[in-house]
Amino acid sequence: MKILLLFLIVLFIGCTHEQEKEGQTHSQESLSFNSKPDKETQQESFNVLRLAAFNGDIDKMKQFFSFPILDSSNLWELISMNTDSFINTKEVFTFENFKHYYSSIFPVPFAQTINYIDPNELFKKGSSESTPFVLNNITYIMYADWDKEAKTLQLHLYSEQLIENGDEDSFKDEFSIIYQWKFDNNGNLKLKRVDFAG
Repeated sequence: MKILLLFLIVLFIGCTHEQEKEGQTHSQESLSFNSKPDKETQQESFNVLRLAAFNGDIDKMKQFFSFPILDSSNLWELISMNTDSFINTKEVFTFENFKHYYSSIFPVPFAQTINYIDPNELFKKGSSESTPFVLNNITYIMYADWDKEAKTLQLHLYSEQLIENGDEDSFKDEFSIIYQWKFDNNGNLKLKRVDFAG
């Protein structure tokens, strides 16, 4: 009787162990089946950014920042360009600042042109550009560049305006705001810095 009982206990433990191993195997298979490639995850993150920017959704846009931002002088410079008030460029940039100055960081031309970036083209070819958007006689175009290896995204908001100087020849006034983004290990976008050209 004792031998039979011992045999049943050993058999039970063996079956339980096999079931655990099988469960782990299924879990690992499920995990690897459900995990998405970097490119697909990064494109999804860009799509969220694109839609949130177009809709001016501050709550969704905040996920693309890491607050507080210590090295924020270029952000303050961008804000100063779009406001008439003095901005202290040494101040740490907080979420409260982000809410207050959102429209100066992502003005209407940014929201409109990012909407015309084709995500499929961008993540297939590595680049895409918007159709021109005109506001107050200024033409805006966004150029987007994705670097798969570096896991970066550059959104280059270009603007040009024809300046006429009376009797003198007219000329184009050109300027660019360059938003530099980085994908983290989970494929989520974070703004790293803002640069200017022109």
